[in-house]
Parts: sequence; structure tokens; C-alpha cells
Amino acid sequence: MSAAVEDFVYDEAALLDDADYDRWLALWADECVYWAPYRRDVADPAATVNLIYDDRARLGDRVHRLLSGDAHAQDPPSVTSRLVGPVRPVTNPTWRPELAHDATFAAGFLLTEVRRGERRQYTGRATYWLRGESDGTRLVAKRVDLLEAVGPLGNLTILL
Repeated sequence: MSAAVEDFVYDEAALLDDADYDRWLALWADECVYWAPYRRDVADPAATVNLIYDDRARLGDRVHRLLSGDAHAQDPPSVTSRLVGPVRPVTNPTWRPELAHDATFAAGFLLTEVRRGERRQYTGRATYWLRGESDGTRLVAKRVDLLEAVGPLGNLTILL
């Protein structure tokens, strides 16, 4: 695995923690999928309940709401910190997006969110489908599998 892939994953987490959502959105390919299934053992987003299932336009809507102050559930905004585990290649993912990509990698994470004096933690595994383009690496798809997704999550209004 190249250091560039590892850096990409760590940089993506840092952009989210820094609330640099415009730069985070720029990491995504024009055609992309951002998926957080309700259950970890599913392979088809159309055949299950999803916490998140977004394309590029929907990601843009999320970013716009977060930056404009229109996300009332984020007033005041959350502060987050992500710890990302080792980034490893994935050879046989449960789900494969129907989008051109060059490589698939995954990493465990621990995400801590603090808002209004309350702390929430989300633990899981993120899988990244990446593609090299003329202007750099793009995120074609990201699947976020939360360990506690089937339990009570509260108001999940942050980007995972």
C-alpha cells in the first residue's frame, strides 16, 4: 500500500474534524456514493434500510446546510475528533459500487462528537473506493459500518 493512500484517508478525516467541508467535498468524484447501512451484513443499499445513502448532489446539500447554519440540529455545531486505525487493502468487500475505481481500502475508526456539553462516540469501519484522476485521487465511494448502528444513535447530523 502506498503512503499516498494512507495520507488520503487521514487527510479526509482531518478535513471533517476541521469542519473544512468544501475541501472535503472536493475529494469526491462527480459520480459517487456515500453509504452508511443500518446493518453491517448487507450488500445492496437498495434492499435495506440505510442511515445514509447519498450521491454527489445530496452530499453537496449536506455540506451546504452545515456551512450555511440551516442545519438546526447543528446549532451550535458539533466538534469532532477521529482516530483512524491502520489503512489496509480490501480484496473482497461485501459491496462493490458500480463505479470505476482503482483500489479499495478500509480502516477502523473511533469518532467522538461533542455538542452542548454532551459526548457521543461512534465506532466502526470505513471502506474507501479510490480512483486516480488527472488532478489527484478521488473518493468514488465510502461505506461506513457502525458497530452500534442497530442501537439508538440519537440525532446523527454529522458527516461520518
